[in-house]
Amino acid sequence: MGIGKEWSKKEFRHRLGNKMKPNDILIIGAGPSGLISGIHSSMNGAKVCILEKNFFAGRKLLLAGNGK
Repeated sequence: MGIGKEWSKKEFRHRLGNKMKPNDILIIGAGPSGLISGIHSSMNGAKVCILEKNFFAGRKLLLAGNGK
């Protein structure tokens, strides 16, 4: 699988199979708010899953800090 290749639904199910575990919280979007929400939720004992459509999480956060 190459970098950035999207999985089909069938391939996704085949690769993850029984590895998927139930989560308490599902966060859609790994921007600053999503990442902070996930951190705080997991620190309080919740099982968190963060979904992001882009290849990298927190890209806008890096841009706001001039990528440093």
